[in-house]
Amino acid sequence: METKNNSTLHTALTALQENKATWACMPLPAKIKLLRTARAALGRHAQALADLSAIRKGHDPHANAAGEEWMLGPWAAAYGMTTLLSTLETLARDETPRLRTRRRADGRLATQVFPTNAFENLLVHGLIVEVLTPPGAPHITHIQPHENSPGAIALVLGAGNVVSIPILDTLHKLYAENQVVLLKMNPVNDYAGPLIEQILAPYIDAGFLRLVYGDAAVGAAAVQHPAIDEIHITGSARTHDAIVFGSGADGAQRKARGEALLNKRITSELGGVSPVIVVPGNPGDWTAADFHFQAENIVSQRVVHNGYNCCSSQVLVLPQGWSGNEPLLNEIRRLLRELPARAPYYPGSAERGHAALQAHPHAERFDHDPLRALITNLDPNAPQHAFVEEAFCPVLAQTALPAPDVPTYLRNAVRFANEKLSGTLSATLLIDPRTARTHATALDAAIDELRYGSIGVNIWGAGGFLLPGAAWGAHPGHTIHDIGSGIGMVHNAYLIRDAQKTVMRASFREMPRAWRHGAFSLMPKPLWFITHRNALEVAQRVTRFSLDPSWRHMPRLLAAALRA
Repeated sequence: METKNNSTLHTALTALQENKATWACMPLPAKIKLLRTARAALGRHAQALADLSAIRKGHDPHANAAGEEWMLGPWAAAYGMTTLLSTLETLARDETPRLRTRRRADGRLATQVFPTNAFENLLVHGLIVEVLTPPGAPHITHIQPHENSPGAIALVLGAGNVVSIPILDTLHKLYAENQVVLLKMNPVNDYAGPLIEQILAPYIDAGFLRLVYGDAAVGAAAVQHPAIDEIHITGSARTHDAIVFGSGADGAQRKARGEALLNKRITSELGGVSPVIVVPGNPGDWTAADFHFQAENIVSQRVVHNGYNCCSSQVLVLPQGWSGNEPLLNEIRRLLRELPARAPYYPGSAERGHAALQAHPHAERFDHDPLRALITNLDPNAPQHAFVEEAFCPVLAQTALPAPDVPTYLRNAVRFANEKLSGTLSATLLIDPRTARTHATALDAAIDELRYGSIGVNIWGAGGFLLPGAAWGAHPGHTIHDIGSGIGMVHNAYLIRDAQKTVMRASFREMPRAWRHGAFSLMPKPLWFITHRNALEVAQRVTRFSLDPSWRHMPRLLAAALRA
């Protein structure tokens, strides 16, 4: 078997070496044609990809829960392809995407990447997304063929949880970094490999992409192969460190000495412990319906996909002494108790869940799901397993911080998140409109000071993953010696250079409740809400729309969204 794997790897890399210079020098219109063809192939295979993923994860592909697989698979890939295609077509006309920009007081450039057209404004009105870049940074990368370039080969070590990630990471390497790709499928979801091969067949047929399969030994052989120039991994910090420093005690010692075995550039998206920070409102600013809706928001961030997301929110931060704490926690308990159990399909989830429960024996358990738990009243000043170990399963922890006033509480929350929680991938802030207006300066300061790559205000910080114009990755500043949540940004379909952070702001209330409180917002219940009553139909329709943006799809899509 090892000989066969080595032979397959050698054959794949030989083909990529023969074609890497061709890709680097290829005119942009030719690259655009390949992407159009791949997008059409995705349309033909979307149903099969979503159905297969649902079945392998324990869902009936015709049940509402299968909407998650459409959302995280075909829709994410389709939306990413279409947005990238639009950018490339604009650049091919020697123009740049028409995006709103503003220069902030600190000199940084904020580029609005959502909404960018009438379709997006209508579908999710009330959501604004900006990507921040350093002062003076040019905001669009101009893709040009590199004449006489020798080209380069990137190894993409695919994620095992979400099937769109290998597709999108491959496209990022091809188009944003002008490299051909060896895609190593993760054994957890390598069942999707044959379908991904059909979707990305234009690149395979032209010699710009190869897929390989196998265990960690195959990945290690690919990493060390001299033909590989760069590496991108989606996974854990432990896996990253094993690649860079080696495994076991020897690897740990090399890391301590700062002696890397790997001498190649490596980028990464590695997850972490993500917070949800609830900002206290005055009495009456949160209604009973608000507590219910925001509990759905929080629980969805932990339970959707059974917590097998690197950006799942794990630590709920509440203000000490706030009258809303118990109503919110009671709604969270009710949802955790009533929501159906999910199949623990991801390897190692039972061990990680049990480790969290052993470290926090006072956790509240839910009999119908052995891994689902709520750990309350953690001391924020003491070492806590839940603050530093990503559970990667439906375990939600809660702590509380001093809140003599909103600005002080926000400063406390920022300090806690930055200093006590591991990882810097995504963070979420929940704040009612009146409090947000009254304390706008303190809120803006908190957003600026949170060291996370994607920050959501009243929307899950992970939304930066699903929106292709957003730059997705850890907060800048990590190194291979202190990797945190990784190095580099992916997706970034508008090719914004030197992206530092994605900031999303959404309505505190969904429609039509927002209208009754004086806010004009057309934002429906988000598709990732675990309580969405029509997730499958909406996810299918928004995928078709993303493959073919047209007004003819809108009536049925909007009607389906209203039945959430």
